[in-house]
Amino acid sequence: MKLSISQAMYKEESRQIIGWLVQQVDYTEVDYYPAHPQPCYATDHPQIHTVDFSIRLRFTNQQSVEISWKNFEGQDTENNTYGLNISTGTTAQQSQAGQRTWDVSGENPWLDLIGQAVKDIKVYWTKAWSETPEEAKTSALQYPQAIAFSFTNQKTIFISIAEFQAGNLHKVVRGANNLLVTTDESLAKQTN
Repeated sequence: MKLSISQAMYKEESRQIIGWLVQQVDYTEVDYYPAHPQPCYATDHPQIHTVDFSIRLRFTNQQSVEISWKNFEGQDTENNTYGLNISTGTTAQQSQAGQRTWDVSGENPWLDLIGQAVKDIKVYWTKAWSETPEEAKTSALQYPQAIAFSFTNQKTIFISIAEFQAGNLHKVVRGANNLLVTTDESLAKQTN
């Protein structure tokens, strides 16, 4: 079963935060080391993080936006199509069992964005093709691949459904169940 994805819905949901001031940024990851908690999002590049679950931007108006990956193929486990899921809510939401949340507000690439207002948001869409043997037909599915947040201090941060190619920190693979965070526009373009 395929989910209906509305570009208008994503645009409306994401654009409502324009003008909001960023107060805090949290990453939620799988708790790989519960006995000895440690973050796993850092890479060899200070302007690039890789997050395996979600990113929550908390704003001074007590609202938040969470960006996570989502499987847009529904129950189909053979043809996973991962895209961005964007949801807004209050800042009181917490991580679930088996997850750990880290406040990354004082780290690059977020440090310069705390206290800044969101100036613009752009959602980048991509198309995936799927074929179902039962129906003997091919269908296209559009889903959100990346989002760019621009801020009043002229900085932009890109969040993509992507991860680094194994053994190569200069090449990214898009469509993964992972979030890649960067201020590097050329790297972000590899994910679209």
